[in-house]
Amino acid sequence: MIKNLTYALLILTALVSCQNSSKDSKIGKTDAFLGGQIINPKVNHVVLLKNNALIDTIYLDDKGRFEYIVKNVKPDIYNFKHFTEQQLVYLEPKDSILIRLNTYEFDESISFSGKGYKKNNFLIDIFLINEKSDSKLISELEVGPKVFEQHIKEDWESQKLKTKKLLSKRGYSNEFKYLARQVVNYNNYDIKERYFNFITKVKPELLDQFSDTYFEYRDDVNFNDAPLKSDFSYLRFINSYITNAYIKKCKQTSNDCQNLSTLESYIERIKITDSLITLQSLKSRYLQNFATSSIITAKSVEEIDDIYRLVSELLPNEKQAEKIEDLANMQRSYLSRSTIAQRILISANTKDSVTLGNVVTKPTIIMTWTGTNEDNYRAYHNKMYDLQKMYPDLNFIAINIDKEPKGEWLDIIEDFEYNTAKEYKLASFKESQSTLIKLSRRILFLDKNSRVLQRSIHFLEPEFTDAIDRFIILNNQAQKDEVKTPQPAI
Repeated sequence: MIKNLTYALLILTALVSCQNSSKDSKIGKTDAFLGGQIINPKVNHVVLLKNNALIDTIYLDDKGRFEYIVKNVKPDIYNFKHFTEQQLVYLEPKDSILIRLNTYEFDESISFSGKGYKKNNFLIDIFLINEKSDSKLISELEVGPKVFEQHIKEDWESQKLKTKKLLSKRGYSNEFKYLARQVVNYNNYDIKERYFNFITKVKPELLDQFSDTYFEYRDDVNFNDAPLKSDFSYLRFINSYITNAYIKKCKQTSNDCQNLSTLESYIERIKITDSLITLQSLKSRYLQNFATSSIITAKSVEEIDDIYRLVSELLPNEKQAEKIEDLANMQRSYLSRSTIAQRILISANTKDSVTLGNVVTKPTIIMTWTGTNEDNYRAYHNKMYDLQKMYPDLNFIAINIDKEPKGEWLDIIEDFEYNTAKEYKLASFKESQSTLIKLSRRILFLDKNSRVLQRSIHFLEPEFTDAIDRFIILNNQAQKDEVKTPQPAI
């Protein structure tokens, strides 16, 4: 009752606002209205995108509410983004969609109301089914492929029946009907691909239990389906398919094919993507994803260069290539023996700018964090303080990498009473926020000269202390090497 009242009030607010709008902003026959409320907002705006291209930035009022008229709408999936979280919203002309969500449980709390809400609730339901499917795959491990096939068939038929019932009602366009049916199909295709991969990795002795018809659905797959190019289920299916295609090819010459973090793995998946997908916007998405992951895990400048050369030749868009180059340059600076002393930081203690070289005066371990995930940064900070007690001869500092809002990181530090002497914020941003977020779990081990001695991305793992012990050994060796190397006369 209360929830319905809230939606009614939101709708009323939206309608009143629209009535008071200027003539230029009135909803036309080809337009759609998008509004709603963000509970516990992380920033003061939301972003609307289509095909990863920015449509507009929509600012929130002091109660977290927003409203926007989307001009010249064609039936399609749009991306609704708040800070680093995003969700899909399906829009058609004359839709009037109201969104309500709580950032503490972004996906689970999002709900729609207004004209067109049923379409979006349907898509959210399918999205959440896919999101929760990993635990289902684990539970299905013991039953074996034959029973799993029966279970997935039953789930699939149930979803198709619900979809048929929904679409039997009036008011749904042909475009949405096609999308709805295909989303259900690809959601199940993806789960089947991932289950096969799961068995291959965990219980390969069960591979002969898959039926001859298990992959029949592949005959119906369109890897260049433009109406689906932004749908989560479709995108995840393609990624799962590419993974299995790589493993199948790899097994022709090797038995070690489950490690997807090798340079060879990324190169092969980039090649498979190029041969499989011709729709440029879709192809670019996967090329960028594989290039990003490979560059982050690269162990040498040569590996970074190899990936960058390959991908830059395949990407049709110059700006996309520039983003990969941006990440490549950043990663080169974080490789072993590189110095990052000139990075500019803001001290939480003094609020002044300072170089990393001035902060690092002894062997230092840097934890990077973002304010987008409270559970993560709280766990990271607790771990950091525990480790500082265990290793008093080392220095541990935390660097916030959020570009905005400028004051939020200080509010977090104050709220949780973190030690301001150990808290800094990255001040100079050569990289995009998305690039920085990709590296938010990166741990840097620096010597007193701010040279990177090693990296780790498993800060919360128990074995992280082993990495610290290796760092101490490496640092001692580096000091000995410095002593042996004659210094130039001044």
